[in-house]
Amino acid sequence: TITAFMAWNAILETDSGGAGSKDDGINEQRVFASWTACVAVKRATNISYRKKRRAMSALDVMEEIGAVLGAMEGGIVRRLKHDLLLHHMCI
Repeated sequence: TITAFMAWNAILETDSGGAGSKDDGINEQRVFASWTACVAVKRATNISYRKKRRAMSALDVMEEIGAVLGAMEGGIVRRLKHDLLLHHMCI
């Protein structure tokens, strides 16, 4: 999971092509990518453990990753919509 998030981060770095204090931004993005991957795995592990308890395996955790990432993405979208609505109300 961390490898996938780091690969996505590398794609974003390539696409952004910005200047300035680029190294600090890249390092922050890498830390965020690693942290996000860890959160996703912890959530998937938690869900899997609640379902199977001590009988869970790594495959059970992998089965939950897609739903966890979907929920995380949905939370981000809801947050962005909320922030946009607040921004428009303040204008």
